[in-house]
Amino acid sequence: NVRLEILRRPAFENHYTGVMVDWEYIEARTVDALRRESHWLTTFGVDIVVDFTSATTGFPGPLRLLDDMHLYWLDSVARIVAVLEKMPVVHARHAILTLHDTSELPPSNFTESPADSFARTLGLLVAKAASANVSLHLRECQRGGNAMGGTSLQTLATFARRVPGLKVASQFAFSQDHSEVQALLNSGQTTLVLLSAPWGPQGDGGGRLLSLDTSGRAALTRVVGMADVAGALIVQDTVPRDSGYVRWND
Repeated sequence: NVRLEILRRPAFENHYTGVMVDWEYIEARTVDALRRESHWLTTFGVDIVVDFTSATTGFPGPLRLLDDMHLYWLDSVARIVAVLEKMPVVHARHAILTLHDTSELPPSNFTESPADSFARTLGLLVAKAASANVSLHLRECQRGGNAMGGTSLQTLATFARRVPGLKVASQFAFSQDHSEVQALLNSGQTTLVLLSAPWGPQGDGGGRLLSLDTSGRAALTRVVGMADVAGALIVQDTVPRDSGYVRWND
């Protein structure tokens, strides 16, 4: 329960204006339950961001954005849309999606390129999100590189431009070229910045910001300053080691 978790942290309001919740938090609750919780959240002005990252881990993950398993894809889109339609109940205005790789044994009747399939799905979801007054952001991470032809922020931004209205959520743990982050902030393609330290042998994100060395903290200060000037939403994206949360590049 978001209200109880915030109340357990007396210093919360000194540092944060909201929380990021896993998509299942919204999916598992009825509209009535969310409406009851919304009264408290609205009174205290708590912003909610909904993250689908844990679900798009490829087959047999809960959700699939690639239409290479059509019935599975139809169910995935329906579940995502259902969450998007519930988000206004708690005044949540931002959702984060993450690409995934193709299945190891793609069906023989799947002739569409992965990039085209992703773009078609995301276009549908952006339209659904817009009708709920929700902005859809595509996470910068190490997933989905096979479809996009790379995992750099520039590659992700180029791909996202294929879908009008789709934003890019830059991740501090991966963005080495901060001038690219600045350019995306200036253009308005990035309006949400995720903050975490590199974590693990492959440098995947989610690490605690306190683990950054001196140069890393200086870089963090620069990125936060850029995002603040641009009016972007700044999200602490750290994941506790014992949370059981699926890593971004699994």
